[in-house]
Amino acid sequence: SLRLRAAPVSFGDQLSPAGPQGPSVASGVSIVTLLKRAKSILRDGRLLYQGPTRDLLAGKAAPAFTVRLRPPVDGVLEALEAAPWVHVVERPGLDRLRVTVVSTDAAERELVRTLADAGARVVGIAPAEVDLEHVFLELTG
Repeated sequence: SLRLRAAPVSFGDQLSPAGPQGPSVASGVSIVTLLKRAKSILRDGRLLYQGPTRDLLAGKAAPAFTVRLRPPVDGVLEALEAAPWVHVVERPGLDRLRVTVVSTDAAERELVRTLADAGARVVGIAPAEVDLEHVFLELTG
């Protein structure tokens, strides 16, 4: 089971301070809202993280890049998924891929080559913004 220990504040009916069963959450409250107030994250009684949200964002996120492409992107997606330096590829939009990599160094050496070899029509490449949802999912697996 996963528990977030919240600061001793309340979002009205949305979040109460952690009790024996962890915070109580009303439906419709996003995990990002909870994470902004969380002081620690526990899973099965094991502490996964404790500290300020800004430190969680700075230290726990795997490096990732946003790649904007002109269609078709399916072959490019498959080429990236097969690359040993790629951890995971997500497709948040028809023309965008979020490529999470094992290391920034490997991506800087290999990303452009892999895209070119796959015949990608690249519109842009940029480091992906770090967000709480991705960090939380990486941390809790």
